[in-house]
Amino acid sequence: MLIFNKNQMRIYLNVLRTIVLKYPIFKNIFLKVENLIYNPFTNFEKLLNYKINQSQNLYEKILGKIRNDDKNYSFKDKVILEIGPGNTLLLAIIFILNGADRVYLVDRFKQIFDDLLNSILYNQIIKKLHTNNHFHDIKDFQSIKNKIRYFSKNPIEAFNQLRNESVDLIFSNAVLEHVSELDLAIKKISMLLKQGGYTFHHVDLKDHYHTNDKCYLNFLKYSERIWNFIGNTNRIRYSEYISLFGKNKFEILEIEQHKTKIYIKNQRNKTKF
Repeated sequence: MLIFNKNQMRIYLNVLRTIVLKYPIFKNIFLKVENLIYNPFTNFEKLLNYKINQSQNLYEKILGKIRNDDKNYSFKDKVILEIGPGNTLLLAIIFILNGADRVYLVDRFKQIFDDLLNSILYNQIIKKLHTNNHFHDIKDFQSIKNKIRYFSKNPIEAFNQLRNESVDLIFSNAVLEHVSELDLAIKKISMLLKQGGYTFHHVDLKDHYHTNDKCYLNFLKYSERIWNFIGNTNRIRYSEYISLFGKNKFEILEIEQHKTKIYIKNQRNKTKF
């Protein structure tokens, strides 16, 4: 009789999820069902607080790091693009509430749905930040939503919906490690950024299946053929990220490295393409 521990079961479920998402006939149904049933928190209030705090912290982190280079920088009237927003408009709303002119969201899947959780999140964040802007309650949500455009089923490496040099900030959070054609993705980021624009990326380099048992590089043991079938990351290493950003003419303003994690922060495009 086979007996699986909790870590092994989680790994097998993650592998199964990755395989299912490779097939369009199952992908959209699976993501919609997952969005309805998945909840890592048993307490709904804790989930709401976690989502809001996580989004606000990322917003503050990006703004703070850019201000290390430009102390007067503001998102007022800026055009923002997020790669891989996950399952909520929450962070895009925070940018709009802080003055951004427009926010574009690009994702290779469709994961954002008008569900109860998101409705409550949007209401709470608008009430929390209303003193910073002219939006006062959820009745104004359509005015905010008109400034946000969601391009689902659009991987960044093949994204052609915006003009070159039309975006002030492009960022992602634990997404680039999942991009299969990273060179093309970084080239696309470079093309979309305005002269002097910024890009900020948190890249998670560790094995996404074995985090609980701390086998952080276990995924390097698989052959390319097997990993292309079961894997959900590109397995590109730290030095290759640095090389690819350099190749695409970015000035690297700051890098934070934490063991198997890196942050590539505040790349500024100084070359006209």
